[in-house]
Amino acid sequence: MELAKRSPFRRLIAPIRCCRLAGLWLVLLLALQVTPLAAQTPAARLTLDEYHALLREAITALETEPPGEYAALDEQRRRLASVQEVVLPSGEIVRVRPLLGSDEAPVFDRQAALARLRLMVTQLDAAPEDATAARLALLEQILARPLFNRPSALIDRFIAWVEEWLRRLLGREQDAAPSPALAATARAIPWVLAALAALGLGWLLTYWLQSLLRSFVADAEARRRAAEGENAPLTAGEARRQAHHAAQAGRYRDAVRRLYLAALLHLQEARLVPPDPSLTNHELLARVPAGAPLHSYLAPVVETFDQVWYGVREPDHATYSAYLQAVDALESSVRAHADAHTRTQTVNDAEAAKPPVA
Repeated sequence: MELAKRSPFRRLIAPIRCCRLAGLWLVLLLALQVTPLAAQTPAARLTLDEYHALLREAITALETEPPGEYAALDEQRRRLASVQEVVLPSGEIVRVRPLLGSDEAPVFDRQAALARLRLMVTQLDAAPEDATAARLALLEQILARPLFNRPSALIDRFIAWVEEWLRRLLGREQDAAPSPALAATARAIPWVLAALAALGLGWLLTYWLQSLLRSFVADAEARRRAAEGENAPLTAGEARRQAHHAAQAGRYRDAVRRLYLAALLHLQEARLVPPDPSLTNHELLARVPAGAPLHSYLAPVVETFDQVWYGVREPDHATYSAYLQAVDALESSVRAHADAHTRTQTVNDAEAAKPPVA
């Protein structure tokens, strides 16, 4: 009776035991499959030598993989992506990035991957010959100079720069002992430059002040003339403009007078006649030598003006046009005379600058 009662329970328990056994076998199989992969996956922290060897293995795997296949590339990318830190021989720990990308941003080009790996291996191979200690010692020696440890004024730094420039210019960079003459020269150069700059600034200020004063005087003279009812021009260009306006209005007598004033002002600006209002027209003409080329151009200008101004000839448009041509010829002669004088002065200066013949 008891056996008959227990038999249904045994039928229910048997399948459950079978499921447990099947689950245990599945776990064992997964463990056997995962263990080799875990053994192949590097740790998150490697020494520098281990990381160096890992890179070489990755290069070999990619170089031997047949074209068109990417299994080795994917495997090496996962291996390198698992490395997060590298321990240097000094004990310092540095974080590294995956050279072949990650699963989110992988590198698909085998040649690009090989280029990255070979560059890193080349850098690691060259690291032992980097002479880091020697370079750090040289840097400490440079930083120990007074220039980097003692605060100095701007003028002192500029003098030090000038002295260093003179050393390079004279080819004396290797001299260990300071040169008193070189130091004195370096200190004198900034003062010479400052003096030249002060002179140049003074000359510019003087020139500007003279121009400003001349403009003030010209404006004051123009206002005085306007207040007294005088409208005599102050420059040759202004006199020509007044002559043009007068001719357009039909006032040819006044236009001829303005042209004559323009000719006189042009002669005065060229320093060929003195600005003396007490001199008559013929006295001004007498100041120019009769044999000079300028005399032949000035004489008809003076004679025509006298005839028109004193009523001997009634001017018209033809008279104004002919007089304008005569004044233009006179001014051209004045410019030619000034150019010739400038060339002669240049030649004389050049002759005077020549060293005397022994």
